[in-house]
Amino acid sequence: RSPDTLPHMPATVQLDLAAALEQYGPRLRAVAYQLVGADADDVVQETFLRAVRKAHTFRAESEIGTWLHAILVRVALRHRRTRARGGPRLSLDAGMPVSEGMLADPRARGYAPSSQTIKREATQAVQEAIARLPDAFRIPLVLKEIGELSVDDVGRILRLKPQTVKTRVHRARMLLRGLLDSKLPRRRLPAAAYER
Repeated sequence: RSPDTLPHMPATVQLDLAAALEQYGPRLRAVAYQLVGADADDVVQETFLRAVRKAHTFRAESEIGTWLHAILVRVALRHRRTRARGGPRLSLDAGMPVSEGMLADPRARGYAPSSQTIKREATQAVQEAIARLPDAFRIPLVLKEIGELSVDDVGRILRLKPQTVKTRVHRARMLLRGLLDSKLPRRRLPAAAYER
């Protein structure tokens, strides 16, 4: 249901939420997709329904987009808990896998894929890797990189210090790198030739 069809809301709030849906809807959907997958549309719809119900609580201490992302995160986490979805997740203590003397070599697969195939496979691999991250790393990363929010806004949404957000986004990137790197074929590197 569109926010402007709800009779119990004041006209000014209806217009703001309608404009917010237009402005933030695609970005919210992209964030929701990374958090709940195919149920992203349901989560975005529930986010806007809650925003309509809670519009009177918005104090304009932050931008409306930040407020909507905070609602979205809570809705997505609740949705995942009730659905008990998701594959195996990495533990919070998981580090980036390191193999001394080995290098990922995508050409070792033995075929020359088209650029469209490479792009499609890369996108799918990144989405699967993001889905495997623990929530503590995945949510800050998705809000920062896909939601295009500032570190301060992510901190307000998740009630974290900005430095904690930066650390978690960095660790999420390192974990992603390790997950993606581990799927590529490997070849042994020649010994390093250092000049004296």
